[in-house]
Amino acid sequence: MRTVPGHDARPVVPVASRPDEGAATYSEVRRDAETVSLDGAFTDAVTPPGCFAIRVLNGGGVQTYWFRGPFGALNARVVARTQLNDGWPVHYVGGSIRGGRRCVRRSAAA
Repeated sequence: MRTVPGHDARPVVPVASRPDEGAATYSEVRRDAETVSLDGAFTDAVTPPGCFAIRVLNGGGVQTYWFRGPFGALNARVVARTQLNDGWPVHYVGGSIRGGRRCVRRSAAA
């Protein structure tokens, strides 16, 4: 498990090294969303270098999408997403607005 330097060894969210073919852009995810978090794009202690994230409500429920690219770039592409299912986070690496490879988390921290 990789960690962010200087952040007390907090785990970094697993993401694809490259976007999958056909992965949605930041612009497309925002357009598809019913509601976009007022915080907009963000990075935090668990966001991998070279990535940023956004939280939205869409047909799949509440989701956090991670994008690879310059912060806030409309053409940055999805490299991971976390979806809340019955209050529990389920993480997917790769994919697009839907899909991806389910990633089993080894801790309760999401």
